[in-house]
Amino acid sequence: MKKVKGKNAKQWKDLGYKYSNENNYKKAVECFENVLKIEPKNVDALNNYGWFSGQLGDYQTTLKYCEEAVKLDPKYHYAWHSVGWALNKLKRYQEAIPNFKKAIKIIANRTDYQHDLGIAYQKTSKFKKAIDCFEKSVQINPKFKDGWLDMGITYIAAKEYHKAIKSLEKAAKIGKKNCKAYAAIGYAHLSLEDYSKAVKSYQKAVRCDPQDKISMNYVGVAYSNLNKNKLAIRWYQKAINIDPKYIDALYNQGVAYGSDGNHQKGIECFDKLIKLDPNNIEAWYNMGLFYGNLENPQKGIECVEEALKLDSKNDEALRVLALLKVLKENLEAN
Repeated sequence: MKKVKGKNAKQWKDLGYKYSNENNYKKAVECFENVLKIEPKNVDALNNYGWFSGQLGDYQTTLKYCEEAVKLDPKYHYAWHSVGWALNKLKRYQEAIPNFKKAIKIIANRTDYQHDLGIAYQKTSKFKKAIDCFEKSVQINPKFKDGWLDMGITYIAAKEYHKAIKSLEKAAKIGKKNCKAYAAIGYAHLSLEDYSKAVKSYQKAVRCDPQDKISMNYVGVAYSNLNKNKLAIRWYQKAINIDPKYIDALYNQGVAYGSDGNHQKGIECFDKLIKLDPNNIEAWYNMGLFYGNLENPQKGIECVEEALKLDSKNDEALRVLALLKVLKENLEAN
């Protein structure tokens, strides 16, 4: 019996599975490589070498070895799935679909096969087909959190927000770490203009992940829509504390300061934003508008002109410019 480094193919294979169960994929790859040195056409080893290489981010190797596996055994469903999975990772979603279908044709009752096909459909905007796949995945295993979660996210993409919330609430009840589900529920409520519920959901997401700057920003957005500007400003600041270069939060905080009547603070936000993103048209013309509110229309005009250098036909910038010119004329007349 042929051996490599004192071990036969079965011993290397068993050791490879042991390492994979410990999430030591680098060692697992080395073990299956040794299996292939002994048995170059071992389909399990080809698939596992490819699969665990993919776990290390080497998706091209996944394709190479798993495609070789299905050439040797066209009924080897694991490798068909591995090829599809690698194509998904490479964002080649349309190419991934037939590979998942081949795996499912061989064995239909795998949650991961149905789910990953659903992801490929979702990413190619085939939302109904994606939802059908996610439905099948949770029928196979009603406790499959990713199935419920991605079904909900797909319903959001399809703008079916009530259905999204139902799916996402089921995901949120499974396991402990449900940050994504809470955030997605928040987004669905925000889209339905149910801002109070959006606040509660996004706050749950933040409690789940205290570094979730995006959910912090959206709590602010919901409060802004409830005309609770001081609360909105506070939540935007939480997001900015996490990431001082967070453009959306800086912009939203600037607008909220303006809505609260503190135009100077709003200008400070837009000024910080523009230093990070000099081509932000909205920040330029809003800063101009706020200077107008502070009765400094000339400075406001200069800001709006910067916006118009970026887009000479921007309707909102042109509207603000006209207002500032009228304000300047009125102030000079008095």
